Amino acid sequence: MIFTADIREEHPLAGSTSTVSNRLVLNTYRLLGLLEEYQVKGTFFIQGLAGQQYNHLIRAIADQGHELACHSYSLRPLESLSEALFRAELRCSKRTVEDVSGKPVLGFRAPAPLQANVVKWYSKALKDHGIRYDSSTLVRAKGLTPVTIVQALTEQIRTHTLDCYPTMVNIVRSAQA
Repeated sequence: MIFTADIREEHPLAGSTSTVSNRLVLNTYRLLGLLEEYQVKGTFFIQGLAGQQYNHLIRAIADQGHELACHSYSLRPLESLSEALFRAELRCSKRTVEDVSGKPVLGFRAPAPLQANVVKWYSKALKDHGIRYDSSTLVRAKGLTPVTIVQALTEQIRTHTLDCYPTMVNIVRSAQA
């Protein structure tokens, strides 16, 4: 079975002194318990801020044998970030997950559907930081034709997805064993 979860806190609870709520912690441990009970493995896309604040979640997820991937740092839409700021957030988020888990991070999921105008620099930034696959969605921007969108998406897939097939096959095989 293929399963993914986003570990993120988009809207902190009102009156909370933390930027990430305890609700996120409780729900993640509850989900981990269910996955263990049903012997299901998956990929957890970790928000960098949540991972920094609750690094015990990263350890618990890794200890159960799930894959860890990045889900940005601040959850701000990429079109609101400069390329340099996105790279800084990606570096921080990836480092947090890798340092706590001791495992390499190969995947990324953007916090919101990607606008086509960021795909080129976004894809290059992922590749430059060792990200092998992207689980984000792409939306149609005004004025773009279906051909332009397909070309941008094809470049993204060609750049990242083909490299990850051996890893995907190994993950599926180990899940079937």
